Amino acid sequence: MLPLLYQALAVVGVFCVTFPVVVLYQNRRPKINLPGPKGWPLIGLGLDLPRRPRQMLNDYREKYGDMFQMRLGWYDWVFFNNPRDVKEVFDRKAAITSHKVALPMAHDYVMGDNGILSMTYSPKWRRMRGFMHQILTPKASAAFIPSQEFEIKQLLNDFAGEEGKNSTDFYMFIRRMTFSIMMTSTYGTRIPEWDCEEVRGVYGNMRILSIILRPGTFWVDVFPPLRIFPRWIMPTYWLLARKCKKFMQDSTMKHWYKLKEKYQNGQAPECFAKHLMEANYEEMGLDEVTMSWLAHAVPEAGAETTASALNSLLMHLATHPEAQETAAQEVTSVLGDSRLANIDDEAAMPYIRAVIKEILRMCPVATTGLRRMAGESFEYKGVKVPKQTILLANINALHWDEERFAEPYKFKPERYLDHPFRSAVYANSADVEGRDHFTFGAGRRVCPGIHLAENGLFLAVANLIWAFEFKRPLDNVGVEKEMDIGDEAFLDGAIRIPKPYEVRIVPRNKERLRLVRDTWTEAQRVGYTLRGMEVDAKGGIKV
Repeated sequence: MLPLLYQALAVVGVFCVTFPVVVLYQNRRPKINLPGPKGWPLIGLGLDLPRRPRQMLNDYREKYGDMFQMRLGWYDWVFFNNPRDVKEVFDRKAAITSHKVALPMAHDYVMGDNGILSMTYSPKWRRMRGFMHQILTPKASAAFIPSQEFEIKQLLNDFAGEEGKNSTDFYMFIRRMTFSIMMTSTYGTRIPEWDCEEVRGVYGNMRILSIILRPGTFWVDVFPPLRIFPRWIMPTYWLLARKCKKFMQDSTMKHWYKLKEKYQNGQAPECFAKHLMEANYEEMGLDEVTMSWLAHAVPEAGAETTASALNSLLMHLATHPEAQETAAQEVTSVLGDSRLANIDDEAAMPYIRAVIKEILRMCPVATTGLRRMAGESFEYKGVKVPKQTILLANINALHWDEERFAEPYKFKPERYLDHPFRSAVYANSADVEGRDHFTFGAGRRVCPGIHLAENGLFLAVANLIWAFEFKRPLDNVGVEKEMDIGDEAFLDGAIRIPKPYEVRIVPRNKERLRLVRDTWTEAQRVGYTLRGMEVDAKGGIKV
């Protein structure tokens, strides 16, 4: 009883000390000369944006214009709602607008200042980013196409087992495939089944990240003045932090050490982590722990985001049969019934590319947008933006702007037929008005895995549409059910992930179904070749 009483008294004492500090800071903080909604004293509109902010942010954009501001918790926020402003602020002012919010507990302590996605713009971040770019170049990413093709062959065979059913298992088949691609590319470890130790470790890390990054888990991350107080004042928070730190550290290093042992024995497969081990990272002021975190960021960031895009796509294909039929006609004209799609077919399938762009526009990975922090004060369009202001490229406005996208809430892949290149090309183009979408980010924090992701998305989408037709599920009397594809069909959270749902999987014809099964049988027998190394069906090197 007494320890709880002491903690309660400590919290009251902390409040009494910090309250005047917060009031003084807010009174002295420079005001941002932009319109925006008013909030409560001290916390503004709350600690963070709501979990489903799309409609709210779109309403604010209509009311306040292309730039508006609000206060959430300790920080002022400025929202940018058109591509030109995003280009100017996030790209051309990137040296001062590429920072991240300081998280003394979640990032500095739990992650040991090693999580590249939450790390602020610093020399360490630039060095880590440089290594990430080296291992994820277009050429390096292309080297892993054989492993992506192998995983997609298993995916097609898994789908074949759902023939004619109202399937829910497809959802996890896709997650297994994308996770296995990321683990094979990163550590040379295949994931033939979902229920395994690797999934529990990596997804355990991801669950912990979602907890520790949630506003309110650690109050010191929400109100920075709390960092001056000793640990004993809030022992419960520190106990949680220590447990999270140990789990994440153990999980991250486990994969690294397992590969390192193979590397020392000359048996390491070709993978990103192997190249990081061979890099001169110590000369760059980095250590092995940091590099292990860098490697682990690839499956953490890439697996669920790609799976989310594919699972979102299937619900849209089932509810838009006319778009699906157009895509099916295109792949049939290129492939016939005799073979699967390969990466060389992409140029001949502009509608498939358009389908991918449209689902990334309709269902962007980030629920709210691209969040940064101003490392220094700057001025833009006559507005002075103070240091430590949170900057958000409002992806909801960028992707559903009626001036850029006719009928923006409708799934219409044909809108992208005038965009003949991959998203990586448009992300790096100076022509911001021609940008296809912002799902892969902007500025110096554009997703470094964009090439790997686009390879995998094309191969998966082209082959799934070639092999199967996706339809609404049937009820008990054989009538098609309605399918929800609105906001309620997605989970709450920072990543736009569809809730598990039903879809009916129908093979295009018997010839293609037989080819899918025969192809997987042969793939298991021969494996695949990766950078000159023969790899078996379990991901091991053939001796």
